[in-house]
Amino acid sequence: MNKKMWSTFSKATKVSIIGFITTGMLGLFSMGALGYGLYYTVLPVLGDRIDELHGDATWPSLILAGMVWSIAFLMAGGIFAVLSKRKFPSFVLYLSYVVVLWLWALVVWYAIIDFRIVS
Repeated sequence: MNKKMWSTFSKATKVSIIGFITTGMLGLFSMGALGYGLYYTVLPVLGDRIDELHGDATWPSLILAGMVWSIAFLMAGGIFAVLSKRKFPSFVLYLSYVVVLWLWALVVWYAIIDFRIVS
C-alpha cells in the first residue's frame, strides 16, 4: 500500500486496518490467549460450552478464534465509516464499533463450537 493511498483513508479506517493486522498476528503469536480472552467476553451468552472442545481440537480452536476475530475490525471500520457519513453522533459510532467486535466474537465462537471447525 503506497503512502498516497494510505493518506486517503479516514482515521477510523486506518485504526481498523491496523487493528486487523495487529490482532491477526496477536491471535497467532499469543498461542490462544487472545481466543480464550474473547471467549470470556461471550461467556454470558454461550455458557461453559468451551468444555465441549476436547484433546487436539482445543488449542487450534483458541488460536483460530483469535485470528478470525481480527476480521471484525474491518467490518466495524466499514460500519463506522457509513454511519459517520450519515452524521450519527460519536457515541453511536463508537458503540456500533464495539458491538460489531463483540458480535463477531460471538459468531466466531459459536461456529467453532457448534460446527466443530477444528476436529
